[in-house]
Amino acid sequence: SVPQQKRVNLTRGAPRRHNRGMQGKLFPFAQITLVASGTVFAWYAVLTDFLRFYATEGTVFKISDCIYPNPITTPCFWGAILFVVLLVFVFRLRDGREVLARQRRILTLLVVGTLFAWGNFLWGIRSFYSAPSGEGTSCSGVPVDSPIGTPCFYGAIFFTASLVAGLLYFRALKKDLPA
Repeated sequence: SVPQQKRVNLTRGAPRRHNRGMQGKLFPFAQITLVASGTVFAWYAVLTDFLRFYATEGTVFKISDCIYPNPITTPCFWGAILFVVLLVFVFRLRDGREVLARQRRILTLLVVGTLFAWGNFLWGIRSFYSAPSGEGTSCSGVPVDSPIGTPCFYGAIFFTASLVAGLLYFRALKKDLPA
């Protein structure tokens, strides 16, 4: 019938929404979940560092001559800040028209965060293995048996996993664009 053919023609030319299908729903969920988990983990590590620092120094405003480094001067603090910024961007992603452009900005921040985290982890490995045997510490100044057990390592894992999820979501968004 004629009305049915009109409907087919209108549907064929209509733009597809960015979150159709299982794949379109899985990638944003994975990205939000990983960034939120990274945020919680990073701030838990920073809070633990602040509590340790305050218990040792009696203030949070001391920067030099400290037993443990002030958490504000550690890479974990700045990684946690970046995770919060990313979390805001990821939650606001669906509210805008330019989803692809916004996701591209999120990916840029995730690349920066991933490079920052792995760079700090590699710096921590160098520091750990250049210290005398049994005296290796994390970036928080806490003695550790292995650099793998440090918050820097887990933060790098969260940034990397978030980046992979973000790239997959970006790819799915690009596929859904009308030709």
